[in-house]
Amino acid sequence: ITLGYVPEKHYPKILENKAQLEEWAKLYSFDIGKEAGLLKGKITGQGKSDSERIIDVLKQNPTLAIDTKFYDADFKYLLLSEIEDLDEKTNGILIKSENFQALNLLLNKYREKIKCCYIDPPYNTERDRQQGKFIYKDNYPHGSWLSLMKDRLHQIRYSLIQDGFLFMSIDDNEVTNSRKLLDSIFGEDNFVGSFIWRNKAGGGGKQGKNNPSQQTTKSEAFVIDHEYILVYAYNKMIIDRFNVSLTEEDKSKYSNNDNDPLGPYKLKDLEQSIPTPISTMYYPLYDPDGIEIRPKGGRFQWRFKETRALKELEEGKIIWKKINCSINKDSRGYYFRPMVKQYLQMEDEERTQSARSILFELTYTKIGAQLLRDIFGTDKSAKDLFDNPKPVDLILYFIKFFDEYSVISDFFSGSGTTGHAVLRLNKEDRGNRKFILVEMAEYFNTVLKPRILKVIYSDNWKEGKPLDNKGSKKQIIKYQTLEQYEDSLNNIDFAKPNVIAKESKDYKIKYMLEFESKGSNVFLNLDALDNPFEYKLKFEENNELKEKNIDLVETFNYLAGITVNSIKKMTNGPSTYVIVKGSHNEKDVIVIWRNKPDGFDPVKDKEFIEKEIIKEEYDEILVNGNSLVKGAKSIDEIFKTSMFGGI
Repeated sequence: ITLGYVPEKHYPKILENKAQLEEWAKLYSFDIGKEAGLLKGKITGQGKSDSERIIDVLKQNPTLAIDTKFYDADFKYLLLSEIEDLDEKTNGILIKSENFQALNLLLNKYREKIKCCYIDPPYNTERDRQQGKFIYKDNYPHGSWLSLMKDRLHQIRYSLIQDGFLFMSIDDNEVTNSRKLLDSIFGEDNFVGSFIWRNKAGGGGKQGKNNPSQQTTKSEAFVIDHEYILVYAYNKMIIDRFNVSLTEEDKSKYSNNDNDPLGPYKLKDLEQSIPTPISTMYYPLYDPDGIEIRPKGGRFQWRFKETRALKELEEGKIIWKKINCSINKDSRGYYFRPMVKQYLQMEDEERTQSARSILFELTYTKIGAQLLRDIFGTDKSAKDLFDNPKPVDLILYFIKFFDEYSVISDFFSGSGTTGHAVLRLNKEDRGNRKFILVEMAEYFNTVLKPRILKVIYSDNWKEGKPLDNKGSKKQIIKYQTLEQYEDSLNNIDFAKPNVIAKESKDYKIKYMLEFESKGSNVFLNLDALDNPFEYKLKFEENNELKEKNIDLVETFNYLAGITVNSIKKMTNGPSTYVIVKGSHNEKDVIVIWRNKPDGFDPVKDKEFIEKEIIKEEYDEILVNGNSLVKGAKSIDEIFKTSMFGGI
């Protein structure tokens, strides 16, 4: 949660937290004492005490993020209780999990809610297998890869809103199989098209460092320096055309100071940079002083052919912009630059930007790698793991075509480029897009999550240090770890079967689930729900099994598909209550969790809930365990049925 959401009254508690201050120093090179000392020498800091200056420093850094893992549960719930429409104000969700399990958990809450899903799955190359990106190893690599993708793509389709899209990056190794698979899941009629993205700058016949999937040999006459982005719609019939209307901010950039009869325009440089310049586009033009002007050379050329440029100069559609230069370009102290008028008005009443299928002008993979080096500096966790990340501009190109309230997901999120792109675009156009990122690898904690926190603080980094603190002021990012298959195995506790179990005719078939492991916490032991805040499971960490608390409240919100408006913690004697207010299937819901310590009195519990908690009408009242509350339903069986289908 960024400080932009945190009231000043909580600043002293934050400043007491050593772990939080150390994380700020690690992530942002931010030293609160040093910053307060610098403020002391400024006019705004004079005449104030050290503590007052420190508070002022926090006020001047609203993009600093606090991590609730460093604080106790009381402080976490206190912060959350002060935020209304919590889910609406939560900007991003980061989930550390195998993506199929994450998709299964998310579907109840996000079914038909995601507008754009971009995925960059393993390309199923030998290098992927060597690096452990592709986990299936058998004699049928294409079939294994398709099996990996099939189940996930089915779930992704269910998550898309009816006018939603899937974008899938892939290369030549699996593009044919991908088309067949996606046709079978989305339907051939819902194939929108393929983008072709040139992912490597330069030429030559050697395998590119920035495109490791290339498989070139001495006998090949060309180098493969492109990838595909396949695009499918949930329902192509309801898609008019794939474009985006200009925002009011975009339109404000157009003007008509010279009363051009074609209407408002903005200026665009006649010179452009492309990967392979054409010699015929390097012709001379003559500025108003009669001086010959040419493109810079190298990758730079004019945007139009000579005949068109001369014609538009004559018609006033290309104009000469006079630019003063501090270091003289020539003896005049100024120079002229040819600028193309880009008009707002077209045949349509409103200008739109249409998608183009050839993306060779976008930044290359090396730009994505350089950005990570800028953000993380000498930190090898990002530098060594991601030599081929997608550039932010590539993802931006796609998500710009969706409105500012869209939910954007990425279930192979890698270093977090998709989340970075959403944050940057929201900052540019003040949008409220949300992102959901899923990644199972350990770099979730060393690269993905830190990258998102760094970009929230600032989008300008060099050698691992921020160049400013002008990031995103009001952000709430939720990060979570899901129980995995291996964790489930670690939590099955076996008991000796009783006589009745052994005499059961189908004992050999279902003994593990029905008898010997029935009470294991892995199957959601209902007795343990009397103390839901102490529910624990075993997790392997550094080759050692450790017990950790499980957030049953959050798990239930996902399984029941509850949109959370508010969450609050209360106490009544020895009992603790966590109250979630929200909605589900257009019904107002309140979910009440409480523990039952020794001496728990159900009558006093009923009186407290009805007097202090339920102060308005709800369509559904859910309470864990048995209760005397009028009209309340038990969470327990709903929870267990949702998780295990009644096991």
